[in-house]
Amino acid sequence: MGYFNQKSYILDTFDGVSSARNYREEIQGTALSLYRPSGQASVAVLEHLTTKCFMLFLMSIASADTRERAIESYLKGRGTQDEIARSFGVTLRTFQRWLARYQQSGEISPQTRGHRQALFKGETLLHLDELVKQHPDATLEELRDMSGVDGSIMAVKRALDRLGYSFKKNAPRQRARA
Repeated sequence: MGYFNQKSYILDTFDGVSSARNYREEIQGTALSLYRPSGQASVAVLEHLTTKCFMLFLMSIASADTRERAIESYLKGRGTQDEIARSFGVTLRTFQRWLARYQQSGEISPQTRGHRQALFKGETLLHLDELVKQHPDATLEELRDMSGVDGSIMAVKRALDRLGYSFKKNAPRQRARA
């Protein structure tokens, strides 16, 4: 079994593992069982395979506490960047990003992730609903202008979707019957 087939087998085997703290032990156990019969793998190859697979399963965001401890360890000279990164279960590049951000801004906590907040929410969403009731034939652009919100017409469309409105063609635009 080649290297890539072994890696694929390990990833398939642990696709359903639910406990993060058990990943490394279970992946290492499977890697050992793959190599033991033939005895062909060196310890370095086994460690590399185990680490790579382990990293794939720990792609969650590290807490501010973990980042702080990692940066503090590095600043106190407890190891190289690579050693610190490995000991905290992150890639070298990830640790370097944490360190650069800390040195530039002094911030350690993870940045917010996800989408921008909706332009139409709360009072502005209710106001848009009232505008639609008052002007049922208004276009998305007209509704945006009347609402006073500085955003795209797609933002208006998504807000109308959330309110439960749907687009219906008017009679003049419908196809004529033959």
